[in-house]
Amino acid sequence: VRASDGARAVFGRDDLPPAVSGTGEQASSAVPNVYRPTHIGRHDYIDGAVISSTNADLVAPLGFDAVIIVSSMTAVPAKARCTERDATRTYFSRVLAREVAAIRSTGTPVLVVQPTAADLALRAHDINDASIVAIAHQARETTRTKLARSEAVHTRNVLEATRV
Repeated sequence: VRASDGARAVFGRDDLPPAVSGTGEQASSAVPNVYRPTHIGRHDYIDGAVISSTNADLVAPLGFDAVIIVSSMTAVPAKARCTERDATRTYFSRVLAREVAAIRSTGTPVLVVQPTAADLALRAHDINDASIVAIAHQARETTRTKLARSEAVHTRNVLEATRV
């Protein structure tokens, strides 16, 4: 995101000067009030998550056979209600819902993998080596469960057809 006016910038796609190796990534990590914006060309850039944690809407016009969105900063709708503790998660969940609708409006099937109640419960505790392993195992189970659902048939077929 261009820091001066909040305009979204997609490096490698938009009419931007080429980012020197690593500067695009550095800009993507420039979280406001945490890390300084990154200067590229004539502008300073900050993390695109100030607009969207996934920027999934950028794929809407690309005509893919299927889109898989893995979003750790949102939550399944039943857990995305606004609470003081999870206001950011709620915001990003709402943005993601609009992005998914934009992609689906083009006829592209979308599969969204995001934290469930079980995933969020594990994240609510202090993070240490053991909890990281538990979180990873739960995330794998959440993904397996999502892929096993009937809504994922098309996505599984696309993935299977592209296996090499």
